[in-house]
Amino acid sequence: MSDHMDLITIGITCYNAQDTIERAVLSALKQDWANKEIIIVDDHSTDHSREVLKKFKNFNNIKIIFNKKNIGLPSSINKAIKSSFLSNLSIISI
Repeated sequence: MSDHMDLITIGITCYNAQDTIERAVLSALKQDWANKEIIIVDDHSTDHSREVLKKFKNFNNIKIIFNKKNIGLPSSINKAIKSSFLSNLSIISI
């Protein structure tokens, strides 16, 4: 049996979401499922989203990816998928 069998992945993509990204991440953290990973892809935001996300950099179950240029929603979702263990995946785009 795989170590990641009961793991769920919550993928969050954002672009210029400084007013909502913290609430989205906190909501993902509050989910009841114990074994979860949260992958956040910031699509080269030009607001303060990056600074808000840095608050979560020391969480063991959160991986934050900062795109070096804006690549768009589909490519950011693909980046989250490729970074996950893919057992069970849910994507939230804001």
